[in-house]
Amino acid sequence: MGEQNGDGMKLLILYASEHGSGLDVARIIYRRARCRGVPCHGMSIADYDIADLMNQKLILFIVSTVGLGQEPTPMRNFWKLLMRKSLPKHIFSHLNTAVIGLGDSSYAKFNVVAKKLHRRLLALGANMMIDFTMGDDAHDLGLWAGIDSWLPGFWTKLTEFFPNMIGEEDIDEELLPPPTFSILSSPPPDSNGNLSDTTTAIDGSKSGSQKLDSKFRCDESHPYASEVVFSKRVTPDDHFQDVRFVELRIDADNDPQLKYDSGDVVMILPKNFPEETDEFITLMNLDPDQKIYLKRENCDFNDIGIYDNLPRPCTVKTLVSDYMDIHSRPKRSFFDLLWRFSNDEMEKSKLKEFASTAGQFELYNYCQQPKRTIIEVLRDFHDTAGRVPLKYILDLVPPIRSRAFSIASCLQSHPDRVQILVAVVEYQTRLRKPRQGLASNYIKNLNPGDIVRIWYQKGEFVVPLDKPLVMIGPGTGVTPFRAMIEDRVNRGISDNTLYFGCRLSTADFFFQDEWSKYQSSKMLRLVTAFSRDNPDQKVYVQHKMWEDRDILSKRLLYDDAVFLIAGSSNQMPEDVMECIKKILMCDEQFSKGTDNEINMFIHKLEQTKRIQFECWS
Repeated sequence: MGEQNGDGMKLLILYASEHGSGLDVARIIYRRARCRGVPCHGMSIADYDIADLMNQKLILFIVSTVGLGQEPTPMRNFWKLLMRKSLPKHIFSHLNTAVIGLGDSSYAKFNVVAKKLHRRLLALGANMMIDFTMGDDAHDLGLWAGIDSWLPGFWTKLTEFFPNMIGEEDIDEELLPPPTFSILSSPPPDSNGNLSDTTTAIDGSKSGSQKLDSKFRCDESHPYASEVVFSKRVTPDDHFQDVRFVELRIDADNDPQLKYDSGDVVMILPKNFPEETDEFITLMNLDPDQKIYLKRENCDFNDIGIYDNLPRPCTVKTLVSDYMDIHSRPKRSFFDLLWRFSNDEMEKSKLKEFASTAGQFELYNYCQQPKRTIIEVLRDFHDTAGRVPLKYILDLVPPIRSRAFSIASCLQSHPDRVQILVAVVEYQTRLRKPRQGLASNYIKNLNPGDIVRIWYQKGEFVVPLDKPLVMIGPGTGVTPFRAMIEDRVNRGISDNTLYFGCRLSTADFFFQDEWSKYQSSKMLRLVTAFSRDNPDQKVYVQHKMWEDRDILSKRLLYDDAVFLIAGSSNQMPEDVMECIKKILMCDEQFSKGTDNEINMFIHKLEQTKRIQFECWS
């Protein structure tokens, strides 16, 4: 390994993406940097204190563009601070940086976030070590087609900061990066040299205590242990979609950290399916009853914080079942590590192909397109799977991530409760076994009294109390609006309009009785669209909005109403926005306007939070 510079300089890798591509790219570059002897650390931009930029000398940014040209959720707070007009022009003159953008060229605003970041850093005086590169998900060879050709120039630039780093010609491609953890059979000493063997409860506090320790914030690394009150199916058994209404118990009176606001999101940390847990342990030749302690080695990659809160000691079975995401789809970094343990030439050759840029089309067809999971890949490459040491399995398999669910309840109406509406995910690909969403099927199988690990996150919506609300929420997209309407009714706010759509009025008309009650008391105007009630004519929310075009035009242009749109990100948001555009064109203010003028006005509505989205794939 090369030596670290005397001034303690490190390469900082900051990543931000919505669905893990940025993390995957960051993890591979981090491993390659360590193999070259480059001191480095990596973390999500969401976890980074922007004030530390004043002390940082070397940063690689890896950022995605999502939706219609937005920055990914983890980057939003960082972006707001970076875009402050009050920042001095040369504030980052000490900073050497590079930018990798991740996007899809089939979208109009391809990699716009990376381009804006590059320009903003330059405007604030940063030194660009090398011109930024753009990964393109629409390329036949995927994101890495652009990144791989860019990296040699980046490594060359790094030699100016780390002259002792290993050069390209000396790199052994089969060299294993150092593992993140050591696996110990007894507890490691603490900072004072004392042995610590405190058993950790599921919520991160001492055993026997449900109350959160005040020194912890309730987050993914320190989730709260919530008890299931009930979980019931709210769609008929013969309906195509299994939707569950779930209520969880919280102690918000005694723990202020457990209070939430309307529009917030509850994050649920699922567990793996028991049969997959057992199969993984068998494939990897592990002892399920082995009791272990983890000790971080010289590793500075902060996507593994959940492992810092394991029970002490932890059995291998608990580690796999509760903390390792064996049900997820493996990305390139998985194959980039797995092939190095293979002794079988056929398996090794195929795994290396999947880990290469040239093999990305094959990887897509094998893994991404049919939604093949880690456990299924290991089943196919069983000889290699059984050769991976336990300490490297933690680098091979990512930790389980919390899944976000909009909160359906208002705390004032449901004290000490969190309610959610969950559509159970199950669908077929070309593989024989149906694909199942881990979190939704985990929730489906919960029973009263079961314990669930939860924490909160602010939702996408900023909801004013002094303005009319127009809410568009087909299907389970109505979930956050139920909480908002409850909250506004409790406050006596009556100017609420909800456009709700579903397939059948008799099957998935969620919260129907409540909407009827609010309508009767003049607290809600409800407009419904049932797409399958009339087989001859499908009716969606945008059709009902168009029927109300005179009302909605007034709301948009003269009433200062706020429009909130929630639901699936497939086609619905675009259809609703196209309808809003048509409605504006009908008003005399825009009847002779150009497309550009209307688009600029809509952009202004979005910028001022008059139109907001919370959509998911």
